[in-house]
Amino acid sequence: MLLYADGNLPTFGNNFINDAYELYTSPASYMARRDRNRQIQTFAKQIRETPGLLKKATLRSKEYTITLDSAIRYDAMKFAGMIK
Repeated sequence: MLLYADGNLPTFGNNFINDAYELYTSPASYMARRDRNRQIQTFAKQIRETPGLLKKATLRSKEYTITLDSAIRYDAMKFAGMIK
């Protein structure tokens, strides 16, 4: 057990069991979900590295009173075409 504490025990194993089960029972849906998450992470990284996009996400987080990470994820999902 590496670096787990009370705060992150609900995600014990980082969802490994559920991921392994989905990969075994439905490989296509697992791969699609994995690819979507990778795409979101790629766009989120670009947003964090681009000052203009980061400022836009910061303004959105203040406007909607959400965390900056949530605003970045929302914008990344828009860039990936998952949200209109």
